[in-house]
Amino acid sequence: MIDISARRTAPHNYHHLNQLIASGQLDFPDQLRQVARFALANPEIVAFESSKTLATLCGVSPTSVSRFVRHVGFKDFREMKVLFQSRLREMAGPEAFSLAL
Repeated sequence: MIDISARRTAPHNYHHLNQLIASGQLDFPDQLRQVARFALANPEIVAFESSKTLATLCGVSPTSVSRFVRHVGFKDFREMKVLFQSRLREMAGPEAFSLAL
């Protein structure tokens, strides 16, 4: 049985989260693994959708999404969303946010 109750430090960026998951440093029960795979493959959904929508798209319960969030080390879904939003800003680059004069 995997202990998902231990509080760990949240990843400091998307790359760190991806590395933790890919390296096997985080062990997941099956439903949480589904969330991890989906989240990494679809960062735009995590960044802008609700936890309920994410759960539906992953085929798991909203409780499983909440458990995934805590298992990874975030205090709540909002904190995780911020990390994914930062990743999308990085991917877009600074030119995506400059206004043409």
